[in-house]
Amino acid sequence: MKKIIFVLAAVVAISLTSAAQERGQKKEQFQWNKKTMDELGITADVQQKIQDIKKANDEDVKNVKTDAGLTEVQKKEKLKELRKKRIEAIEALLTADQKKKADELRKAFEAKNKNRRE
Repeated sequence: MKKIIFVLAAVVAISLTSAAQERGQKKEQFQWNKKTMDELGITADVQQKIQDIKKANDEDVKNVKTDAGLTEVQKKEKLKELRKKRIEAIEALLTADQKKKADELRKAFEAKNKNRRE
């Protein structure tokens, strides 16, 4: 009887831990980091411009998240707009070949993450 109770307690503990870990996982996103930019052959000047775009975007995101005057739905919509604006600004700096390669890298990244979640 004690063994059964112990096994049941262990199963419950493992289930709860697993569920908590799944809820705590954040969705990974394609990153415009130095490795990615080097892989795309982006010049140092353009890399700096991308970093500046990202920094300005991070400040905007922080302001939206801390804006008490916005509802959660409004915050979500604003953050979506900021992400789109950031992507468009970065892609405007890329050549056609770099855009194509970035798209391929993004798709490969998304496929890899999809396989992790399954």
